[in-house]
Amino acid sequence: MSIDRVSNTQGNGDPNCPDCRGRGHVSTGTVNMSGIAKFEICKCVEKKERWRNVERIRPGLRKAAKVSSSPLLDQVDTNTLITANESVFHAHLKHVALRQRSTWFCRIESDLDLARAWLANVELEGGAIYDADVAGAKATLRYVHLEDLARPPDLLIIRLGVKSSPNKSMPEVLLEVLQLRTYLDKPTWLYDQPHKRFTSGHICYSTQVRNFVSDWDRLEFSVSGYKASEPEDDEVPDESGMSDVTMPPSKSQSKPKTQRTTKVEARNPGIPRQGAMYMPPKK
Repeated sequence: MSIDRVSNTQGNGDPNCPDCRGRGHVSTGTVNMSGIAKFEICKCVEKKERWRNVERIRPGLRKAAKVSSSPLLDQVDTNTLITANESVFHAHLKHVALRQRSTWFCRIESDLDLARAWLANVELEGGAIYDADVAGAKATLRYVHLEDLARPPDLLIIRLGVKSSPNKSMPEVLLEVLQLRTYLDKPTWLYDQPHKRFTSGHICYSTQVRNFVSDWDRLEFSVSGYKASEPEDDEVPDESGMSDVTMPPSKSQSKPKTQRTTKVEARNPGIPRQGAMYMPPKK
């Protein structure tokens, strides 16, 4: 069938796309061994799917502020400690997500999610739960085991500071997740906030966890220069600005582990510098 005669309603592409005319795929100009033409997904579909993936990572992430660059783009396969205001972190995470394939599997889980996954079996069996943040909550069957939370993602982001009630087992729960991710050779970002740092006194902190992450890269973001904004149509990069693979095997575990110590002078003196400090470019 001629391309000119294919209806725009026969595909999932943009009807106004000059390449696929709404079909959602374009010819590669080659044929297989049987002489049948080969096709690939059109850029307009890939753009739409990447936006969908942004929303899968976190509902509402699409509306995060736009940044022109992010140091997190170099950290997608590296274990990293991150300190940032939530809106700033979301802006940088969106920037990273839009530059990965639409099949990139990134998941954000909180320390409260870790506790619920850890206690899921007890909850489902009707046992007594003495954690005030988990007790009384209805079982969602989202995770039956802690491994269900930790194993699947290409990149797992653990958002600390959500859980409020103390539980003496939380450091061990967190350490189990981190050790499993390391065993799987998959990267993890451990993310806290300037006003609630991951240090002594934190619900999930212990000497064992501190030692385990002691050689991770550290990035700290200033809150200066960021405002909420609506997404822009041209924010998704073209193929030249997008990662060529869904998620490469982590190379961070094979290279010598030395904590990054690059420092940039902070504009906001209210946030102390620890490890690397990232500042947004001046406009």
